[in-house]
Amino acid sequence: MSDDDEAVRRLTDGEGRLLRWPKRAADKRVCLRYLAGRFEAEVRYDEAEVNRRIGEWTVDGDHALLRRELVVSGFLERTPDGRAYWRARETAERATDGLGIRARETPLGASRRAP
Repeated sequence: MSDDDEAVRRLTDGEGRLLRWPKRAADKRVCLRYLAGRFEAEVRYDEAEVNRRIGEWTVDGDHALLRRELVVSGFLERTPDGRAYWRARETAERATDGLGIRARETPLGASRRAP
């Protein structure tokens, strides 16, 4: 079992729902990757659907916090007006951090376009 698998097991209930938002940065990254995996690649979602999916995979999740963290961390992308969200594409060119999680492809301050 990988460290990520162990963290997910520790932070979820028997149905795979996140029990709480962790304090440790490494656990937060694992949770964000876990939640991002609940979104299909190349599918656009409106804010209500993003909130619904977050709600399905959390016991008592703060939809706004988790949605914002998914975007800021680069796991989800969105249009500038926030009307559409999609799972970020992973490419071989992205650098990885210590957890093997892909870093943001676009530098801070640069605009992101929908796929």
